[in-house]
Amino acid sequence: MRSSWESIVVAIGIILLFYFARRYTPGQKSPKTMKKGSRPKEETKPLEMILTKKEMKHVPVKPSPSSQGVASLVMHPHSFERAKREYMRYAQQFSGFYEVLFLSCSGKLSGPRQEQLLKDWEEGILGTDAPNFILAWNTIIQKYCGRNFYFKGNIKGKGEQGEEERILQSWLKILFRWGLHRELKGQIQLEPHGGEPIGAQEQNYFWVLNGEVLEEGRGESP
Repeated sequence: MRSSWESIVVAIGIILLFYFARRYTPGQKSPKTMKKGSRPKEETKPLEMILTKKEMKHVPVKPSPSSQGVASLVMHPHSFERAKREYMRYAQQFSGFYEVLFLSCSGKLSGPRQEQLLKDWEEGILGTDAPNFILAWNTIIQKYCGRNFYFKGNIKGKGEQGEEERILQSWLKILFRWGLHRELKGQIQLEPHGGEPIGAQEQNYFWVLNGEVLEEGRGESP
């Protein structure tokens, strides 16, 4: 019985000796226990960082060569309708410009006179302080020149040939869309002593908007 206990004690001692020998042997570390489901944290490379949408707003984007062209300014239909109402309030202020505008669009004005007419219209439009009316004018300038306004705040360089006439033609089309129209009334001349009519030599023109005459005058029959 004694020898049996001695054997048990010796066995336990050997096991303890082996355990402590492995645990405290230099150069060896006990393995760390990893939590279930955990993964080692990977270091994110700078070039692999993904920005949020909010951060992307502040990142400058270099435009591509195809985007270097002039952007076309397009008016919203509601802005165009408001511009029409604003023009109707100020239409009378442009009396004296309508027939000259018509002659310019018909090719009956020289380049310098067209440029002066363009300047007169722009100064008059900017003087109204009507935002949508001004935007309608600036939309045309952007289309043909790629800048805000033709004279104000810009150093006018030499534009394309016929640029002024194209701008004025587009502007007259907008005015026609807003209800402006031109009426003519001719004067019939008769032969002496009650003879046959020899035709109209002169005509009276009337620029009318909503039944109101904005401008009238007399010109030669075309």
